[in-house]
Amino acid sequence: MTAKPKRATGALAGIRVARVEWLDAMATADWIDWHEARGPHRCVSIGAIVADDATSITLAGSWGLDTDGVLYSNNCMTIPAGMILKRRFVRA
Repeated sequence: MTAKPKRATGALAGIRVARVEWLDAMATADWIDWHEARGPHRCVSIGAIVADDATSITLAGSWGLDTDGVLYSNNCMTIPAGMILKRRFVRA
């Protein structure tokens, strides 16, 4: 029998996590075949919501509390609202 995962408690329990499907612009710095220079690319990102407003959403790929209970995040990405195709909340 598989054990149920523990639910976050304390300060980590209030973290909202989202799955965002979005379009990424493409840029190249190398010589490539003319027909390879196409975009945008469809991407998916999952992370803790650091900020979310009408212009963009910022997700953190890693987050946690230090020994003093201060919330820290790492690997943050800001996605412009105009590039977002779909978003939904997920359970952490």
